[in-house]
Amino acid sequence: MSGGSTDRATSDEAIAAAAERWPGLRIDPDAVRAYAATRLSDDEPEALEEVILGWACASGDPIAHALFDAHYLDGVAAHLAHMKLAPERVDEVRQQVRHKLLVAEPGGRTKLDDYVGQGRLRGLIKVVATRAAISLLRKQRPEAGEDALGGLVDTDYDPELGYMKATYRAAFRAAFEGAVRGLTSRERNILRLQLEAGLTVEQIGAVYGVHRATTTRWLTQIRQQLAKETRRGLQEALGIGADELDSLMVLIESRMDVSVRRMLEVTPPPEQSESIPASDRPSGPG
Repeated sequence: MSGGSTDRATSDEAIAAAAERWPGLRIDPDAVRAYAATRLSDDEPEALEEVILGWACASGDPIAHALFDAHYLDGVAAHLAHMKLAPERVDEVRQQVRHKLLVAEPGGRTKLDDYVGQGRLRGLIKVVATRAAISLLRKQRPEAGEDALGGLVDTDYDPELGYMKATYRAAFRAAFEGAVRGLTSRERNILRLQLEAGLTVEQIGAVYGVHRATTTRWLTQIRQQLAKETRRGLQEALGIGADELDSLMVLIESRMDVSVRRMLEVTPPPEQSESIPASDRPSGPG
């Protein structure tokens, strides 16, 4: 945010209005402004509300910690309901999330300090809780030679996907297969050259007669398209909310190359490549 926007967003009036969400907190507007200076990235009221609570938690205020539990951590159980964890396991996850966010790291900074100020704290906490729950399930039920998520993501690369495989494997397989098959022949060939043949972006550029920057842009666009279409397919198939879908996509996207490589192995290569778009063709020598 610009200086003027920050000043308006953290005026005494704005702070007083945002503080109404947190009854019982004793607010120091000057201290809140100093805390917000490097954290507030949005002028929405919810972002300032997060900053105020983060400041109070960082100050060690027990009322702030109780408010954090009531407004954020108490929602973890509902978010994890689809995982069918035992109540004591849900409480264990909840305590792990609380410790991760509220206990200061060496140097005095907490993870909560890094998260507040964007108006997205609730969603971020759900992601942290989901990761903690997956880690807990992995320890309880170590995998033993299961196939990869939907036959695409190899758990040798990321064992944390064990739970996701059991829950979402069919939906992921269908969504990701549709995303890969939706690519053009040229796009699939580019991925083959990188992931199967092991060519660098310079070498791929030489194959198509384009600059490495063009190849890099192509690869970025292809990955974005795969993630977008996989997300769309999963949402249609599962009907899950945006926050839960975000948690799933974080794990899927982190191993996208493995997924693509496995899908390409079962997708026949096209007989010939599609032509290069005119906008990507070199305008002259070199």
